[in-house]
Amino acid sequence: MRQTEEGVILECIIKTNVKSASMTMEEGFFVVAVESVPVDNRANKEVVEAMASLFSVKRASVSIITGHKSKHKSILIKGLTLDQVNQIKFR
Repeated sequence: MRQTEEGVILECIIKTNVKSASMTMEEGFFVVAVESVPVDNRANKEVVEAMASLFSVKRASVSIITGHKSKHKSILIKGLTLDQVNQIKFR
C-alpha cells in the first residue's frame, strides 16, 4: 500500500471462479476472491465493485492501474488515505 496525491494504491492478488466472494489481507496484499471467471473483463469488474463497496466510494473512484490480465494487480482508490485503509476490519 502506498499513498499518492490521488489516493491509495493497493497491491492485490485476485482469485477467480470461487464459490463465495471474499476479501482478506495477507502479507501486505489484499486477496480478493470473486465469483466471476476471468473472461470478457468480468472478474475485473467484480473486483472494482467489491473495492468500491468495501471502501464506500463510487466505482469511478476505483481503477486497476496495472495487471489487467494478471492475478496480481495494482488498484488505485481515489480520495482515500492510508489511515482509512488501515481502519478496515476483515472478518
